[in-house]
Amino acid sequence: MTKSAKKVISKSAIKKKPRKKASKKVAKKAVKKSLSKKISPKKKKEDLNCFLTSACVDFYGLKDTGYELNTLRNFRDSYLAHNKEGRELIQTYYQVSPALVDLINKDKARLERYAYIYSNVKEACVAIEKRHFLKAKTIYTDMVNALIKNYSNG
Repeated sequence: MTKSAKKVISKSAIKKKPRKKASKKVAKKAVKKSLSKKISPKKKKEDLNCFLTSACVDFYGLKDTGYELNTLRNFRDSYLAHNKEGRELIQTYYQVSPALVDLINKDKARLERYAYIYSNVKEACVAIEKRHFLKAKTIYTDMVNALIKNYSNG
């Protein structure tokens, strides 16, 4: 190929405009990617501040991706979320747990409270491993109800 032919090819390649549809798709992907990066840290922080097990794990300096949280999240998503009663429990838990965590963190006896929560969490995880799902649900529900009762009387 001659030099002049190469120049013509390269100039014609430069002059071609990208298709608008392709540009929009690329832009949408970039926006979604940047938004997801900005949202992820907030979600993680919110998760640590709002939920009993997350707050407990954070209190003990354990990983957010550790055994207890992964086990309970999987239980929530694969068992509780698949029936009406379970979905109602999840919804109720999301409503009451932020206030409970705040009360526990202000409590002088928070060390004992978190020890109580953590022992119940471990017991529920063992029940889940043994596929005793009803028992796990009962352990966790009873724990939350006991905390609600404790802080509604004080």
